[in-house]
Amino acid sequence: KIQTVKDLKGKKIATQTGTTNEEEALKYTSDRFVIRYPNFIHATKALKDSKVDALFTDLPNAKRIFRGFRDDEKRLHRMV
Repeated sequence: KIQTVKDLKGKKIATQTGTTNEEEALKYTSDRFVIRYPNFIHATKALKDSKVDALFTDLPNAKRIFRGFRDDEKRLHRMV
């Protein structure tokens, strides 16, 4: 369970290659745990598919991702 940045050590963090988010992720875990993707769509899918433990992105993307997860949860509840 990740509650603070201290909990990121040893966790797989998805980032987009060549971004400041990649640089930031390296501050909290070792290089082998920073999982780089060509774009945020692939990085987000990795988080959603539980291939990584966290995702570093900017605030607008984070809001869109969170909204998408909530929408998926609502659809799931309607199906049950």
